[in-house]
Amino acid sequence: MNYWNQKEVIIVIVTLLVCDTLSFVSELLLIEVSELEKILTTRSTVVAAKEQVSCNLADEAVILDLKAGVYYGLNAVGMRIWALLQEPKTVSEIRAAIFGEYDVDVDRCQHDLLALLRDLEAKKLIRVSDDASA
Repeated sequence: MNYWNQKEVIIVIVTLLVCDTLSFVSELLLIEVSELEKILTTRSTVVAAKEQVSCNLADEAVILDLKAGVYYGLNAVGMRIWALLQEPKTVSEIRAAIFGEYDVDVDRCQHDLLALLRDLEAKKLIRVSDDASA
């Protein structure tokens, strides 16, 4: 006796495939997010990449990505962070310097600093490592 017709079997198989694919995609996204969080932490060491040149203009830093040929600009606080990035430093060292020099809440300071560093890393303007050998 066959309790399933061919149409029902196909629907069940397609449903299982879709569910498995969605599960795989969600797991993949979770892995990518957790990898990003592991890449840049307060213990990470960061340093300006060698493939760029920069200068200060008034209250801004201008950075030229030599590989991409793209200019980037940073405001006064960003300019100070960029100056700190010229030598390898941990994110917590940079956070402490910025917190000590500017009137900012420590949580806001860390949030904004990590956001800037992630952006600079995505543009390949800085190098990030998990040890002191950046």
